[in-house]
Amino acid sequence: MRKCTRAAVAVAATMTAGTCLTAQAAAQPGHEQNWVPVPVVNGHFSQPPVTGTSHHSDDRPWYWGSADKKKGGLVVGPGPGRADRQDAKEQAARIDAVRGKTDPGQFYTRLWGVKSGSKVRVHFEYSPTTDPNCPKGDKPKQRTELPLAMEIEDKEQWKTNVPAPQFTGQDEKVGKANWQSSDKDGAAVEVTATQNDPKVSFVLPTDQIDNGSGGKTTVNAACHPMIAAVRAEQLPLKVDKSVAKNNLPPARAYKGNDPEDVGTAVAKCAADADCAFAIDQRYSYGYYAKPRPVGEVYINCTFSDDGQSAALKDTREITYKERSFDSISQSARPQFLENSSTDGIVPDEPTDVTNEVSQAEKRPSAAVGKAKKSEVGKAALHFAAAWERVKGQPWQWTRSSSRTIDVITPKGHASWAEVQAARERVEGRFTTPTKSGGDKEPDVYRTFAAFDGPSRIASDRLYQRHGSMTQTEINRCQSFRPSPSTPDNAPDTAYDPADGDTRDEGLAPGTPISGTRPPRS
Repeated sequence: MRKCTRAAVAVAATMTAGTCLTAQAAAQPGHEQNWVPVPVVNGHFSQPPVTGTSHHSDDRPWYWGSADKKKGGLVVGPGPGRADRQDAKEQAARIDAVRGKTDPGQFYTRLWGVKSGSKVRVHFEYSPTTDPNCPKGDKPKQRTELPLAMEIEDKEQWKTNVPAPQFTGQDEKVGKANWQSSDKDGAAVEVTATQNDPKVSFVLPTDQIDNGSGGKTTVNAACHPMIAAVRAEQLPLKVDKSVAKNNLPPARAYKGNDPEDVGTAVAKCAADADCAFAIDQRYSYGYYAKPRPVGEVYINCTFSDDGQSAALKDTREITYKERSFDSISQSARPQFLENSSTDGIVPDEPTDVTNEVSQAEKRPSAAVGKAKKSEVGKAALHFAAAWERVKGQPWQWTRSSSRTIDVITPKGHASWAEVQAARERVEGRFTTPTKSGGDKEPDVYRTFAAFDGPSRIASDRLYQRHGSMTQTEINRCQSFRPSPSTPDNAPDTAYDPADGDTRDEGLAPGTPISGTRPPRS
């Protein structure tokens, strides 16, 4: 954990590198230059809304906590005597999670899309309770200050004692909030994430208070402190463009905030027409693959009438293919881009993934359950639709190119062709909200995946090349001509191209190429 004061920001330009992780963080290798916001899902605790005159809901804030549905906290309604925020419509959350206790559950969220190695800051506000049900009295005194902590990846990064709650009015039943910033002293907690999608938790280090008789008593939950306006920012890692297409970052999946089997999450997406793919523009880019030879190498070993090598003219056909790769197939579901995931993309060609997504059949969500999962809402189709929507070009799953070229191979040279394929690397996530019905919190499945495929934005580079022969090729040009044995000229060595022997087995006498033509017989 590292803290930098606001004063340090103003003088950062005159400080030596490494003195403070505020303005100078831009100079650190491997990170981008600017801090950027990280969306915190339901960070203002607006869902579910607290209606009526109740101080708080009976449910936890949506999208916080574990899939086991334990609460860990409650939503505090808006307005005076409740959340008491400057924005009268803003709600808050009461923290009930206690370190070391399984009940009433944990209270946490995740910073979606933040990569391991990025630097993160989390900001929020906290206040003592305003709940009139917090008991009044001194035996024991429940209306007292309580500790509150924030953990990132289950490690405590911030802690303070929240002041004792204040109540006014008749019987002291009207609570008055005392909101304070988590970085009120000018210090921002800065942490380097060691995991993707780091977990951010709020917890009471203890819920025990002195009972006045030398023992301890559990504080009433109505006296627990509140938090509000949770927000985050990150200093992202730069894009690592050294990652090979056949070894993409592993796919990962979640149900709510908890890790989930990738196959299960993808199946949810494949069966739901409302599944959507969001492209992470920061980590998506176009690039050129390493050049690779295609077709044959043509080597000029011929002679002219004067015994010198002559240029050789040739016409040849060059064919090469490119295909897509994805992290789901590589790490979890080998059949993701095979027939089962592409049925229905084009009615008359159900297994052809080269077609554009704009040709896909549209099917309503009602079809789910009446047809095979592979026939509705394909995960691959959702990805391709998102790409086309953002880039204005259909995603290309495969590409095959064939052309005829004329080649002139200079004397004593070799000629060949190389292709440098234009490709697109895409990272992002599938999001599948389940239908909860009514005012129930929906389960949300998220699958983070990477794709790499042929580009329709940039053109491939095809190099027609010639160069000097290698020593092996020179030796071959000077070797005997391979020929089957001739019985009437025995003894000769039979030519057997299948025996795996790389030594020359041409007949003797032969005519090696030595720079002059052999004498005419």
